[in-house]
Amino acid sequence: THYQIGSIESLIDQSDISAMQHFSNKTLKQELNLCIQLKKDDEQVMSKQVERYYQNGYGDQNQFFCTTCLIRRHSQVIYEFQEMWWNEIDKFSIRDQLSFSYCLWKKNISCSTIPGFCRRLPHLQNDNYSEYFKIVPHGKTETLL
Repeated sequence: THYQIGSIESLIDQSDISAMQHFSNKTLKQELNLCIQLKKDDEQVMSKQVERYYQNGYGDQNQFFCTTCLIRRHSQVIYEFQEMWWNEIDKFSIRDQLSFSYCLWKKNISCSTIPGFCRRLPHLQNDNYSEYFKIVPHGKTETLL
């Protein structure tokens, strides 16, 4: 469970949407390979989806984000982005991170980065937790009060 502990106003002033960089994957291909390895969804569906993105011109130079935490301004641009993103999830894989950066790119939306990471994995050197949120195990919310 994530709880907000810092002011997010400065993050939303930078752009209409903010997200954390992915904690381990830097590209769509890396995310696809991990999803296939972990059997997160149908391999053919995910592969076809990602292949379509690359055929449409999407490239790995685009930032790749983790969708655990999003900060969004309620605007027409973001509404249209969310509609597109949902349509991709509905049509292809349920793995929302596969389509998030593609939809940002397709809609020409700049996504600002929330500093830090929202989780830590033992095999990664990503102890840089976000100053904006605190991870609290389920049932331990009284530690915040």
